[in-house]
Amino acid sequence: MNLQRHGLPRLLLLVFLVLSLAACGSAPTPPGGGGPKPKPTDPIPNPPETSTLSIEGLTLTPSLAPEGGSVLVAFTVHNRGADAVPASTTVLRLNGSAREVRTGDAVLAELATPQLQPGDAKAFSEMVALGGTPLGAYFLWVLAGAEDDTAHAAAPLGVALPACEAPQVVVDIPDASLRQYLTEALTVSGELRCGAMHDLLTFEFGGFGKPKVGSLVGMQHAANLTELIMQGQTELEDLTPLQGLTGLTSLTASNLAVKDVAPLSQLRNLSRLDLSWNYEIEDLAPLKYLTGLTELDLYYSLTAGKGIGEIVPLLTQLTDLNIGWSNLTDIEMIRGMTGLTKLNVGWNSLASIEPLAGLTNLTELNVGKSGTTDLSALSGLVNLTTLGVRLNSVTSLSPLAAMTDLRKLDAGSNEVNSLAGLEGLTRLEELNLSSNDGIADITALAGLTAMTDLDLSGNAVEDIGTLQHLTGLKTLELSDNRISDIGVLTGLAALEEVDLSENCLDETPGSAASQVITELKNRGVTVWASFQGDGCD
Repeated sequence: MNLQRHGLPRLLLLVFLVLSLAACGSAPTPPGGGGPKPKPTDPIPNPPETSTLSIEGLTLTPSLAPEGGSVLVAFTVHNRGADAVPASTTVLRLNGSAREVRTGDAVLAELATPQLQPGDAKAFSEMVALGGTPLGAYFLWVLAGAEDDTAHAAAPLGVALPACEAPQVVVDIPDASLRQYLTEALTVSGELRCGAMHDLLTFEFGGFGKPKVGSLVGMQHAANLTELIMQGQTELEDLTPLQGLTGLTSLTASNLAVKDVAPLSQLRNLSRLDLSWNYEIEDLAPLKYLTGLTELDLYYSLTAGKGIGEIVPLLTQLTDLNIGWSNLTDIEMIRGMTGLTKLNVGWNSLASIEPLAGLTNLTELNVGKSGTTDLSALSGLVNLTTLGVRLNSVTSLSPLAAMTDLRKLDAGSNEVNSLAGLEGLTRLEELNLSSNDGIADITALAGLTAMTDLDLSGNAVEDIGTLQHLTGLKTLELSDNRISDIGVLTGLAALEEVDLSENCLDETPGSAASQVITELKNRGVTVWASFQGDGCD
């Protein structure tokens, strides 16, 4: 209001302003000691470690509801402490995060909770209307208690597109590429009907150079699908139409544009999940509900900071885990995962590989390009059959001495100059020691008679006489060494390929080396030997 315009004297105006300022200065202090009020999007603090309140048996029926539907929420609030918990209000909230709940998240219900004496429990069964909640994947949070005795729990809740039921109903597949893939898989022409979609048990589409799918709408009708493979669909972001396909046991969604994996939290029957090359995923926490997973591939999904440390310990059935190229520096989260048999933690900058020491059931392990210098932590992993330590700064292979079941070892591009420790690995079939620069003596390989593939390229080897014992060799890489005598190769009857380039061979016509090369070629062996190496006289 403009006071002067309404004719009040200037003195009255001055008095009015003074009184107004005084009133502002004496305003009540906000609750909480005068600090700033929480913003609508502030996270609600997690329950303190001292809290003795728990939320148990949280179930949603159905966990997948139609738009405008309702869901029955059942749970029990239990006081497991020695002191009474005061009466409070239990709040049901809905959001899209499996990791946290915020003050601004939608409130679905507020339930009066009585005082709970030690050992008391209060069971709730509340029908909650979802109102105008749009299609999508959500998490229903239960927040119980107050002050220092609180408890939180969350369960996945999907608002889904309806699936067809009558076999003759024509289903709508808006994306032309997806429709094409489906008609080819089902060998139908013209309209797709519900019955055909129900016949779909396995479905694969995509790949390099193949048509791109931008929407999965319509896939909700494939109610009996057990295996789905989608690869190279770099325009495909939304997995929401899959959340009702609860019969899926195997899902490959590799190299897509996925950011939100919340729709997958409904797929409790999954045993195998491949999300590799989805580096835009924002949060992995929804995967913690997939407790039946035995195989999980997150290669190049850049999992650091996205909840990988939270979900992996909860997936206790995992036997095969790939978290390579994930920007990880710490793998402490897998220390106790003794059920693992296959593990890839390569292409990370790890501070230590010591957490691997107790994973004695591992049969396949890759720690390549992980910053590793010392393999001592692996010395007890005696069940390994495949080991990759490539592209590190390893100087000694002696910690591998007890791994007598090894069939495949890749130790290329390290700083190894001695093969001590390999003498007893008599089951080795494939061995890569390329680009270690310092390896000259290969006599430790003499007893490895099961060897079929050997790579010694990029070292300082001069004498290859030891190879006479490896009569099963099929592929032999010897390039970039200092070898001048190759006569031993004529005795390797199984040899199919050999690379002798960049060595100290006299390849002039009639020389011993040229005669060996000619003999090998006449036997059908592929031979490369066209360049003279450095450091030769």
